[in-house]
Amino acid sequence: MKFRLASDLHFDHYPDWQNQATIGRLFLDGEDYDTILLAGDLANAPGLEHALDLLMRGVSKPILYIPGNHDYSQDPNRSVHDVHEMLERLHSEGAHFWNLRAHDYPFRNKNGELRKVVGVTNWYPATPLNVNLGRRGWYDFRHIPDFEQELFHMNREDNFNLRASVSEGDIVLTHMLPS
Repeated sequence: MKFRLASDLHFDHYPDWQNQATIGRLFLDGEDYDTILLAGDLANAPGLEHALDLLMRGVSKPILYIPGNHDYSQDPNRSVHDVHEMLERLHSEGAHFWNLRAHDYPFRNKNGELRKVVGVTNWYPATPLNVNLGRRGWYDFRHIPDFEQELFHMNREDNFNLRASVSEGDIVLTHMLPS
C-alpha cells in the first residue's frame, strides 16, 4: 500500500477555486498511491466540514484523517466533542472518509501481512509548565472552546491508545509530535 501524506493545508485561508487547484496538484487520482493520510489543520472549525466536502468531492481515494489544533478552533459554539461527532458522522456516511480519531485503518503491507494506521492528535502533556504557558497565551487555549478541560484528557487518552494498540509494522499518524 502506498500513501500520500499532507498536513496543514488550511483551506479556510483560500477561496474554493484555489483549494480545488491544490487538491488537483496534491491528490491527482492517476498518481501512484492508494490512500491519503491527512494529518490535521485542514481548516478552522467553522469551515472544516466544507473543506472535507471539497476534498471528498475532489478525490476518490480513501482519506484517513486526524484533526489538528486548528480544526477545533475559531468557533465558540463548537466544542471539541462537536468536532468529533461531525467527523464520526462523515465516517459513518460511507464515503471514502476515515475518522482515525475513532477508528484504526487496517491494510495489508507488501508482504500481505495485516497492519493498521492509528491516528491521534497528540496534544501537549499535562505539565505545570504547559498549563502556565497555555494560560498566558497559546493560540489553542484562546481559540478552542473548553480546550483546557479537554487538552490534557485527550493527551492521556492518545498516549494510552498508542501504547495499547500500536504493533511493529503499524503506521502512526499524528498532528503533533508524541510527548
